[in-house]
Amino acid sequence: MERSEADDVVVTTTVDDPTSLYRRTHPGAVRLALAMVDLPSVAEDIAQDAFAQVWLRWDRLDNPEAYLRTCVVNLCRRELRRRALRRRPAPDPPTTGPADDQARLLLDVVRALPPRRRAVVVLRFYEGLGEADIASALGMRPGTVKATLHQALAQLREVIER
Repeated sequence: MERSEADDVVVTTTVDDPTSLYRRTHPGAVRLALAMVDLPSVAEDIAQDAFAQVWLRWDRLDNPEAYLRTCVVNLCRRELRRRALRRRPAPDPPTTGPADDQARLLLDVVRALPPRRRAVVVLRFYEGLGEADIASALGMRPGTVKATLHQALAQLREVIER
């Protein structure tokens, strides 16, 4: 609490609504994000996303400022992980013999599949998982795994037979 000498009125600094929290903490949230991600536009987006998360949970929060900081830090960490994954090159397949050209061709065709189909094919044929295990790993139903695998194999056949 602060005392104003002019009127001798007690002013409380509690956060009564999301708007006052936003006005008071927005610059600090952007600065925190900027210190972590080094891009002003991304830092601004992260701060806005963090405020959106606070807004969604406003009624359940005991300390909105602390939750806001936690959201900013977690969103920055997620952004940095994404950047690291984008920079990581795909590993080259090992070369083992005369079938290398065919293996490379097949790997290129599998890499061209949409991500969901590629994941199902890789888990089934490279990792040797069954439909139930694939469904569990990807958060799908077993029937969806079957259909996706069927579609992926049809797409692979089409490309290979050309």
